Amino acid sequence: MRKQCKRKHRPASFTRMKLVLGKCINTPSNDTDILDEPTRDLEALMRGELSTDGFLRLNEMNVTLCMAGELLRTRGVELTPLVGWQYKQESEIAAAAYAKLAERYSKRGRFVATADELEAFRASLNSLRQIIPALTRGELLTVLTAAADLIESTNGKAA
Repeated sequence: MRKQCKRKHRPASFTRMKLVLGKCINTPSNDTDILDEPTRDLEALMRGELSTDGFLRLNEMNVTLCMAGELLRTRGVELTPLVGWQYKQESEIAAAAYAKLAERYSKRGRFVATADELEAFRASLNSLRQIIPALTRGELLTVLTAAADLIESTNGKAA
């Protein structure tokens, strides 16, 4: 007959996993490489070859900027409310430009942007590149996930 163990079974790496997650949430983020693909999408837009997936990715990065700006604005550390407000305004300008671009796409069947719109898109990506190091990895993951969920839900309604 086997002797039963009264101790709860946990994986051997459970405490190590908690440590890694804790460090991930609190360490500063330098993950600006997430902007490589949206930068290529912006270049494709300038060439007139942007796909709908690229358009959604650019929109997602703009929503990420807006949410990150709001996060900085409410963080409560000195100067972050002002900086967060500026980033949020830049994302709202780019959002209006994305709306015009989508409207033009529905009429013409391809993405065509004006110079002012391209400048707004470029400024949005550059601002996101600047704001990423100010966020922790946990904040960045939270903002990226929320932005992806929002874009996915609005894309489902539009289809």
